[in-house]
Amino acid sequence: MLSSLRPYDYWVEDEQYHFKTPSGATYVAYFLKLPFADNLYTFNFDRLDSGVDGMVDAYVSDTICAILVKFFQNHLDSMLITCDSSDGREMVRKRLFESWYLSYAPPELNKIDRCGQTEGYNLVLSLFVWDDNPDKERLIAVLDEYCNDLLS
Repeated sequence: MLSSLRPYDYWVEDEQYHFKTPSGATYVAYFLKLPFADNLYTFNFDRLDSGVDGMVDAYVSDTICAILVKFFQNHLDSMLITCDSSDGREMVRKRLFESWYLSYAPPELNKIDRCGQTEGYNLVLSLFVWDDNPDKERLIAVLDEYCNDLLS
């Protein structure tokens, strides 16, 4: 399945992954170290400029997935994705990461979801951790604690 990825060429600058589409849109993807545990990161990507409006570009997803595949080559690295409801699009983000996970993740990469809701706020968390990560159980405990803290 990974061979089906057709990413744009990207370059790394200041620990961020940059790429530009033929329509002129520029993207940046980056990982941020989280203070809760060793080798735990969050991931973000942003469109920096508009390019041609209205163009759907499957190669953008391929490029993001290729960057994620590269990140997960180190089995000690884990990733926590937080989809909050500040803009009402938390479920769109969850479905996007879920589709990437189902399409490209090897069976040994676990995705552990936690969801919660408080008055006016929905929270969706996903932890991506390898089966053979020696800190797997502790990372799941960190996920649960983090979720509880955000919802209390």
